[in-house]
Amino acid sequence: RPAVAWEPQPGSYARAFGLFYGLRFPSNERTLKWVGPGWLTKAFRAAGTLGDNQEVSSITCIRSLGARGAAERLLLEVEYGSDAPG
Repeated sequence: RPAVAWEPQPGSYARAFGLFYGLRFPSNERTLKWVGPGWLTKAFRAAGTLGDNQEVSSITCIRSLGARGAAERLLLEVEYGSDAPG
């Protein structure tokens, strides 16, 4: 990927957009829980990680790895709604 010029964004979900896919980006655990599996599905599809026939059905575990820089680092475990390939 090409180098990305980055400028700090406010921590608000309404104003913090990701650099590569232009999606609003949850910057902490509380906001990630609020946007939930639907946001993860949209983000994974935008990145090409999930196909249109797949979805994140639930977030089963969120573990904070502490704040660092502009956002909290989180380790996630998720379940998928389909075993369909692609």
